[in-house]
Amino acid sequence: MSTDILGVTELLENQASKYLTHNEALRQIEGMLVRVLSRTNAGPPGAPSAGDVYIVDSAIGLWVTADVNDLAHYYSSAWHFYAPVTGMSLWCIDEGARISFNGTSWVVESSILDISGTLADGEYRGIIDRKTVNENGIGFGAALFISTDGGLEEACSLESPTRAPCICLAIDTGVGANKKVFLQGRIRNDLWSFTPGDLIYISATPGEIVNEDDSGSGEQIIAQAETSNIIYFNPSFDVW
Repeated sequence: MSTDILGVTELLENQASKYLTHNEALRQIEGMLVRVLSRTNAGPPGAPSAGDVYIVDSAIGLWVTADVNDLAHYYSSAWHFYAPVTGMSLWCIDEGARISFNGTSWVVESSILDISGTLADGEYRGIIDRKTVNENGIGFGAALFISTDGGLEEACSLESPTRAPCICLAIDTGVGANKKVFLQGRIRNDLWSFTPGDLIYISATPGEIVNEDDSGSGEQIIAQAETSNIIYFNPSFDVW
């Protein structure tokens, strides 16, 4: 038998050699709760050490029986695999950041104290909030403003000031209550293609962001490009 959430092996009544099951359970807990060395490995490392934990990114070689996103824990000269649980959170050594499993993938947790580190597509570091979003046809990274009913809709420079200023970027897709939005920090979207140093503005196309004022009116600087696909979002509320 095993526990309901983490699947940690349980002791049985009158079981022989209980210490073996107990020690195995301790190893399982250690592997699932402390840290991982990396989540970008291109398969199992060639010379793992006892206690090493990785996130499976390619189910190949000695990881062929695992699923992508599983935790791969090396001990007793063998790999042991644990399926992640939604909400599981671990420190990732090679990224210097805490990552969590959202039910689909491992993502860097947002932080208002340290926004440094590597970002993958769709990841961010900074200040977030949850708001009601009335309109979002762009999806992740959509520029949003506060509408007259207090909900968020797509910002648009051509309709400034009625659809400006942009105050946040969408993190969650779709519309509805309790949607996660990004207020300030670093955010990556591989659909963006900027030049480092570019100033970023709201666009004449609702919800989009651009590296030049394409409207002729309603200009608002919202960010600066760090790389082609990462921006530092810190919107000015001045629109002119």
